[in-house]
Amino acid sequence: MCHSHRWVTNHSKLYSIGGLVKVVHYKTLMIKALRLGHLNDARNLIGKEGVIDVHKQMLLALSMQCIPRIDHVLHMHQENPKKTY
Repeated sequence: MCHSHRWVTNHSKLYSIGGLVKVVHYKTLMIKALRLGHLNDARNLIGKEGVIDVHKQMLLALSMQCIPRIDHVLHMHQENPKKTY
């Protein structure tokens, strides 16, 4: 009997050996795409983490100096954190 004529059942579907090869190939491509997506997400997070660190450094530097307008905004924010100034 030729391999291409054998049939395999899976969740009430019939697959030939060739059909199974196509399913495995498709799922392999999907796994690679998902891994690449996760890698891109990780790269984006690393980039955003660097931006947040820069903003933290800037806020720390500003908080150590007496700048009237910034002091006023920070004081107003402490009184009402939900309001945007």
